[in-house]
Amino acid sequence: MFHYRWKAEVDQDSASRRIAETNLPFYIKFLPVVNTLMKNKIAKTIKERMSNRLWVIGSNENTEKEITDSFHNLLSKLNDHLKVRKYIFGDKPSYADFGLWGQIYNAWTDPTPRKFIEEDYSNLLPWIDRMLKPKDEGNYESWDSLSDTLMPILKEEIGEVFLPWTSEITKSMSEEKEELSVMIKGKEFKHSIGGPQKYHVKSLAVLKSKFESYKGNQALENILLETNCLRFLQ
Repeated sequence: MFHYRWKAEVDQDSASRRIAETNLPFYIKFLPVVNTLMKNKIAKTIKERMSNRLWVIGSNENTEKEITDSFHNLLSKLNDHLKVRKYIFGDKPSYADFGLWGQIYNAWTDPTPRKFIEEDYSNLLPWIDRMLKPKDEGNYESWDSLSDTLMPILKEEIGEVFLPWTSEITKSMSEEKEELSVMIKGKEFKHSIGGPQKYHVKSLAVLKSKFESYKGNQALENILLETNCLRFLQ
């Protein structure tokens, strides 16, 4: 989401103006000329700052294609998965829904991702809308019911992309390195390490802690092994 929001100028303009709007004092809205001047000034500051911070999340000439390819692959796989269900694990939301929805919803609010999400991944639209007010509408499905379309997501985007990257982030930050280099699907993924990466260190620690509480669950470990996730959580 961050990459698309601050890469193209049309998305930079859209996001910076929306963010500026939310930061205007309430009374300014009743002063049209002042409102416009202040909004333009705030939006310009936001745009200049954020468009120069793509490096913070690892976006650069070396990583741009991998980032966009991964995002489209995730959307495509999730589009298939949500074609026949309300939420990722069935008829009620889970951590998976909240984790993915925040990124996908915010991407959808920007012009470039909105266009390809609505044109190419339209099965996501009811889910995007539903997650604005998520509710328990039934039960979780069995793994047998979920696996055909969920396994590819776990394997291709979690086991082959996210966990290798976040594990290397954790290692690199513990060694106080300023740059990360990791092989993702046979290609070098190299970028500077910024402050926000510390949140990935924390999230990986939480994932490992969660896994520890389910240690010994052979069915779960078999799934994680097949998806290349297990070794990053042990």
